[in-house]
Amino acid sequence: MQFMYCIFLPNPLQICFALCSIFPPNHMFNTDDLVGMWIALGFIQPSHIQGETIENIGGSYFDILVK
Repeated sequence: MQFMYCIFLPNPLQICFALCSIFPPNHMFNTDDLVGMWIALGFIQPSHIQGETIENIGGSYFDILVK
């Protein structure tokens, strides 16, 4: 992903995107592992929407970042 792409993202997504920079180029991410790291580091906050899990939010973040 390009850095310029990052500046147009909301702050929570910018933080998640930044973590990806510690991995080597062309690294193949496992969605569950990456989302788990984001959650463990406190990058994803719980939703106020009933029934929406923090894992679902992380999965949505991942989907947005890989578009």
